[in-house]
Amino acid sequence: MKSKYLPILLFAVIASAKADVITEWNSAMLQAFENQGSAATPPDNTRTLAMASAAMFDAVNSIDRSYSAYSGYYNTSGPTSAEASAAQAAHDVLVSIFGTNRSQVITFDNLLSTQLASISDATQRSNGVMLGQTVATSILTSRANDGSTAASTYTPQPVNTPGAWLVPAGVGAWGSGSGKFVKSEWGSLTPFTMSSGSEFHPVAPPDLHSQAYVDAVAYVKDIGSATSTTRTADQTLIAKFWVDGPGTASPPGHWNQIAADISQSRGLTLQQNARLFALLNLPRLTPPLPPGKPNVPTICGVQFRRFNRPISWRKPLPSKMLRGPL
Repeated sequence: MKSKYLPILLFAVIASAKADVITEWNSAMLQAFENQGSAATPPDNTRTLAMASAAMFDAVNSIDRSYSAYSGYYNTSGPTSAEASAAQAAHDVLVSIFGTNRSQVITFDNLLSTQLASISDATQRSNGVMLGQTVATSILTSRANDGSTAASTYTPQPVNTPGAWLVPAGVGAWGSGSGKFVKSEWGSLTPFTMSSGSEFHPVAPPDLHSQAYVDAVAYVKDIGSATSTTRTADQTLIAKFWVDGPGTASPPGHWNQIAADISQSRGLTLQQNARLFALLNLPRLTPPLPPGKPNVPTICGVQFRRFNRPISWRKPLPSKMLRGPL
């Protein structure tokens, strides 16, 4: 027997899963990363996500102050729309970052206009816009000299140096188009949530002269081979799932896609979404490494040690490495 309440329940579920301005701006950022192709980099994308998420969170949180602030609580003047403040904050941060990309700026302008037009109360809308502008200006000012545009001074190790970290050469690899290390100058980048980049250094990889290193190389070559007989179907799917090369949302954007799915499935509120993406993106910028150390969020531990990555092991190994330690 069909329940007369079923349509009402379905409507309630759909309504609770509807996107809000936080998730809409998150989607807009990820699409912008995809549109940039190889011109984007995971470190840049991580910084963009952190700045926009911080701005949206502080803009929303300054109204009801339900949570501890990131950059601070900002005063409001009368009734204020959280939607307008978050939308304006995200817009202003992103337009500042993508300012030279005119088509992308127009896309951001159009999204903001659509969102503001949906807010009927003119006073709340106007107050929200002013609050968002104030927060965005504060976030942009705080990151204006954070080291993200510093010139690279990194000198790579000579090619074929045992264990050396090599410039990615594979098709679609980050940095392969330029033949350079990605954001090596970010060793001096100012952290978003840490006091020092030395707080969470990764442990060292196995010594090149150890059996553990030889075993690790053999394992990676076996499981990573296109014709591997030991890699499971699940492992193959996992590898493809995390490819995230140029022309995609990139590794940091991928995590935001996952967060958006969780948000939708749980029907999070605007305030909860603002906090969710701030908690995800602010700490996730790779901890700054000592100056001169190449730096990419997904493999920062490998690069901090100036060590090669598993993808470099696809090439034939010296026969003595196959027999035992160096």
